[in-house]
Amino acid sequence: MSREVFALLLIPFCLAAAGAETIKMNHTESAGIFEPAMAELLQKAGFTPVLSPAPLARIQGDMKKGDVDGIFPVGEASLAAADGVKVLPMMLENRVIAVTINPEVEIKTAADLKPYQVAILRGQKDHIDLTKGCPWVIETSDYETGAKMLDAGRCDVLLTSNLLVHGLMNRLGVKDYRIQSPPLRAYPLFIGLSPRRADWAERIGKALRAEIDSGRWQTLMEKALSGE
Repeated sequence: MSREVFALLLIPFCLAAAGAETIKMNHTESAGIFEPAMAELLQKAGFTPVLSPAPLARIQGDMKKGDVDGIFPVGEASLAAADGVKVLPMMLENRVIAVTINPEVEIKTAADLKPYQVAILRGQKDHIDLTKGCPWVIETSDYETGAKMLDAGRCDVLLTSNLLVHGLMNRLGVKDYRIQSPPLRAYPLFIGLSPRRADWAERIGKALRAEIDSGRWQTLMEKALSGE
């Protein structure tokens, strides 16, 4: 084990011993790739992080009730549905993409989705908006379920993120999938906090800005997305 890794592993224990505040953050299952980056960021902001996966709809409800302190990463619309507070600057940019297996399916715009069975993530506001008027929409609790349905031929199109798709499909062994172009939507993703933790936004944002300015955040994001 390198000295750098050993030192990083010691940080939570040192923070806890120093009386650092515990911050409980959730993420969707597929966004677990960002856990190491978020743990490092929150530790540098002076928190002891507790990070765990949960369905988006449940996270939104728990944030409203104050049962969880925040979510990462999250779009503005999904955060608004949780009455959440946005941390600035943004965490990274997301592109909503249509993924297919059938070579005869072509998706260029949201209107092209209408003839097909489309799997979306329950509670994901942009997915809901993009599939308005579509007669065959299947809501799933996580992206893994949607990807498995696509692979099994139980849906024609999966809406997901360009940030997650390759790791998701490789992990599940889904082959011959096609990423339709252009993306159906692009928008920034943020760290979101529950209303009762609004006073933490500036503190976390300051730490994130320092990570971005130093180039460390870019390194962490590239590592997360590489699947290493």
